[in-house]
Amino acid sequence: MFNDIDLNFSSKEIFKNLNLRIEKGKKYALMGESGSGKSNLLRLIRGDLEPSRGEVLIDNIRVVDLNRDSKAKIFQNLGQDVFIFKETIRKNIFLYDDFSKKQLEEALKKANIYTKIESLKDKDLTVIASGGFDLSGGERQRISLARGLIRNKEIFLFDEDTANLDAYNAGFIEESIRKMDKTVIAIRHRIDGSLKDYDKIIYLDSKKAHVLTYEDFISKFSKKD
Repeated sequence: MFNDIDLNFSSKEIFKNLNLRIEKGKKYALMGESGSGKSNLLRLIRGDLEPSRGEVLIDNIRVVDLNRDSKAKIFQNLGQDVFIFKETIRKNIFLYDDFSKKQLEEALKKANIYTKIESLKDKDLTVIASGGFDLSGGERQRISLARGLIRNKEIFLFDEDTANLDAYNAGFIEESIRKMDKTVIAIRHRIDGSLKDYDKIIYLDSKKAHVLTYEDFISKFSKKD
């Protein structure tokens, strides 16, 4: 929940008296013109930024008061750059934590990459290159998504995760988002039919947030974006 948020950088005012309520388990597409504050809104949500005025709350607790471990248990962040190291697919997802084979399969299926991995000779024991350069952009994103799903994070924040993907791979990520039963806030740039799969669209305009249905967004703001 955003309560009367102001956000200023030097002399630049990003948000003014911004109020926003995000419901648990709902999916939100975050849209707005370039420079409207989309990435900064995500940074406020996960407590990386402290507002100039007002407060951001999760279950009545100020996000900026949460320690790093608490935030790590709540948020899964997915951006354009995905950290992949030279190891097996399984270890890239487990990150040296301990999960069962069943948990892995469920995470891979929800991330829409299970069939792809099962088609490989060594399946999830396939070693991938540092940086994941032997994977497509969409495959790297879905491995990152599986990392969060296997840890049962509460809130998934997608910061321009499909901006540099082709339509084919972007479609896979969008399908994965549709299947998630988590709170999702995803920055979106393309205006297409997949926006209908979100419960609401948050449109940033004039330093405020407008929460809209797909139909209202198309009617009021789609020509701006």
